[in-house]
Amino acid sequence: MFFKKLGVIKLFKEKFLSVGDLKICYVEEGGPRAKEISMQGKGKNIIFIHGWQGSSKTWRYNLDYFAKKGYQVFALDLPGSGKSSKPKINYSTKFFSEVIKKIIEKKEMEKVIFVCHSAGTFIGLDLALSLPGKIERLVLVGPPGNFGIFPKILMSLMFSKSLIRFYAIFKSLVLKATLTTKTFFSKSQNDFERTRKLIELNLSFLHHESSYIHALNTWAADIRKGSIEKILAKINQPTLIIRGEKEFFDLFASPRNVRFLLSNIKNANLVTLKKCGHLTMTENPDLFNKEVYNFLKAGK
Repeated sequence: MFFKKLGVIKLFKEKFLSVGDLKICYVEEGGPRAKEISMQGKGKNIIFIHGWQGSSKTWRYNLDYFAKKGYQVFALDLPGSGKSSKPKINYSTKFFSEVIKKIIEKKEMEKVIFVCHSAGTFIGLDLALSLPGKIERLVLVGPPGNFGIFPKILMSLMFSKSLIRFYAIFKSLVLKATLTTKTFFSKSQNDFERTRKLIELNLSFLHHESSYIHALNTWAADIRKGSIEKILAKINQPTLIIRGEKEFFDLFASPRNVRFLLSNIKNANLVTLKKCGHLTMTENPDLFNKEVYNFLKAGK
């Protein structure tokens, strides 16, 4: 197993895969029971799909847990994000879905489970609809819901190119300030090193080059104009929705949006994680991992 230990974090070795003209950065690992699970006809492959302004590192607290449970885990940097190629094209849910379909084919995955975050949930839903025989289960983490007029107007303002760039720079400065403060008051070298590595993880995929800003902007534009109501009614896979108790913004997993999803997906269940916001997989990874595993185990 190739990984680097950073405190409680284990990072798998990054690899690269060619999909057409794209170079896709990904990490993968298989647990000792992966073959056994496959022979039982169950979905041994879990593909983790990050959201807007994310990367494979979104799942840094989760991959090792599921690998140890015997699953083949696979997390990628979507095109336009992380270390994957960033061509200046219009990014969309359909485009990402086609890339992931080709990866599934290249990797010869028989059955697949998707764990998707935020805007990445649209990709998981699209794939569940277009590959019904391959996709066994869905986990939608902090999923956006049905957008009304006001949220769409707000998104148009928030996700303009100038504000995206401002937000990226602001986030970078905040993270660096956090690092400086925490390391200054650190009582041990281990705490210092762990904090430094954690900040590096966050900053490693925070690119400010124009191709990255372009990718964020066009992906957000595609999400704004999309409608998921007709898609949801056709989803038949067992689906787990995970939201943080402190989700507050109507663009994401607000109570209204979650009710909309639950009423439109036939086999959907909800888990709300207390004292968590939009990033439940990193805010409370132990509970998140257990809830997802219990959901997967129920299908065996």
